[in-house]
Amino acid sequence: MSKPVPIRPPLNFDKSSVTGAGMQLEISAVVDGVVHPLLNVLADEDDESLWLQVLCGERLVQIPLALARQLIEDAPGIVFSEARYEREFQLPEE
Repeated sequence: MSKPVPIRPPLNFDKSSVTGAGMQLEISAVVDGVVHPLLNVLADEDDESLWLQVLCGERLVQIPLALARQLIEDAPGIVFSEARYEREFQLPEE
């Protein structure tokens, strides 16, 4: 099975009202002429905690927004490409 090729389509950032008077934030993209919601931030109905929601197959997965924020804040100091690893960290072959 081949690995999917990533794409970087233009993104839309929207505030929208959900059923009733609740509000959510959404990032979406137009891919092959179809609008796809990619990420939503919504509030829990019981305690107003904030959650990042993504589509995983046919299921909606919710991640605490605080955890997603930590991931984003930590990424610049931790994440790097395989090419950088090969350039900077591998020992030269003899």
